[in-house]
Amino acid sequence: MITGGYEMVKIKEAVKIATSMATIVGTVVTAAQPAKEALDERNEKRKDYVEIPTFYGKDFSVSLDKAQVMLEKIGLVSVSAEITKPSMKYKDEKKLVVIKTIPHAKKKVAPGSTVTISYLTESVIKESQKLFDEQEKQKHIKEQNRLEKSAKSKEKRAESFSTIHEKFSNTTKTISNKTKVISSKILKKDKIIFCQLYQQEYK
Repeated sequence: MITGGYEMVKIKEAVKIATSMATIVGTVVTAAQPAKEALDERNEKRKDYVEIPTFYGKDFSVSLDKAQVMLEKIGLVSVSAEITKPSMKYKDEKKLVVIKTIPHAKKKVAPGSTVTISYLTESVIKESQKLFDEQEKQKHIKEQNRLEKSAKSKEKRAESFSTIHEKFSNTTKTISNKTKVISSKILKKDKIIFCQLYQQEYK
């Protein structure tokens, strides 16, 4: 009897747990439904999105006027933005061509979106070239200074070596002269001693 009651309690607990799990799953599904609907709606809208054309690259560029016409044809609004700050990276660019776009090329945007087109004027390109030329000039000056400094250093080392060699030669010459004097004195003394001994021997 007790065993039967225990089993009934276990069954009730299992049913309770299963009911709770079903409630949780139902809640999750219900909560996820709006998110799924929002995602579907966004994907539906994105079907009409258009890709921003590529107006610039390593080997080609598109004029400002042509880019504006192209954007208008695909339903986008263009806004021109002149680049006014010179930079060495602009030194080889052409005037009135697209340098960059915001948003960037190949990005998909909604119809009617605004695309900012950046371009350069001739004056900015010239100033950019001047910046590059000045940098190259400074590099040349720096290299010349380095070469001159290296040449002076080599010359100084050569002079130092020459001085050391001269001092060594003078020292060697002095030692040689002193050696000759000493040798001469020794020979002279030996000659005197020999003469004295000879005189004593045959006296």
